[in-house]
Amino acid sequence: MWTPEMRQRYSWTRRKEGLRLTDQEWAVIAPLLPQHDKMGCPWKHGLRTIVDAIVHLLRTGCAWSALPDWAPPRSTVYEWFRRLADGGWLDTIHHALLMAVRELQGREASPTLGIIDSQTVKVMAPAGPRGYDNAKKINGRKRHILAVLVTDGAVQDRDGGIDLVGQIHALFPWIVLIVADSAYTGRFEAAMERQNIAVEIVRRSRFAKGFVLLPKRWHVEQTFGVARFCRRLLVDHETLPHVSESMIRLASIMRFVRTLTP
Repeated sequence: MWTPEMRQRYSWTRRKEGLRLTDQEWAVIAPLLPQHDKMGCPWKHGLRTIVDAIVHLLRTGCAWSALPDWAPPRSTVYEWFRRLADGGWLDTIHHALLMAVRELQGREASPTLGIIDSQTVKVMAPAGPRGYDNAKKINGRKRHILAVLVTDGAVQDRDGGIDLVGQIHALFPWIVLIVADSAYTGRFEAAMERQNIAVEIVRRSRFAKGFVLLPKRWHVEQTFGVARFCRRLLVDHETLPHVSESMIRLASIMRFVRTLTP
């Protein structure tokens, strides 16, 4: 519903100035970010402006050199992005907001069910690993979603899935069931059985035509669909796969922030 608050939040003026965080969104994420050490030198640029610039790049898909005039120098913004990504800050923020969203929705903070899938996209970076996904007919990289893992496109879903479950099981050891499609049969099921995790394969009916909403698996398809609103993720622009993973994780964080914002 278009209330006065919603009109101001999504107004054309705000979009033209840059997709910056609202006060409510900043209030959610600010306590989880690095805090300035009062004993050190003051930061030249405010952290909120830096985060605004990173979010603007993620949502619009612009180059680092094409940040808006209000943004700090691109070297400063990129340095802070790598600091948040390589220093584990994005992982910590994502974990905290995920549990907050689950509790807001009346569920337990730690999940017991996971849904796994992958998506192959083209690579626009001039360098970095890539491979040919014979199923999708794309030469690019594959994004494995349960946690986040980016590999070259030639990696099979079941192989990437085994590594992915190893990551997520350390964070959520109470997961007892994973829902997947038919690409995860065989080796993946055997690996999960050794970890006492059940696998439910949800198959598309061979009589189905066009788009079919599959039980449970539609949640992970929705995740891929919502991520496409971040134009930086339409293709892979990053040279390093772990930087791509950070961009995907940041998009998920922003989705959580909007869920937690009134």
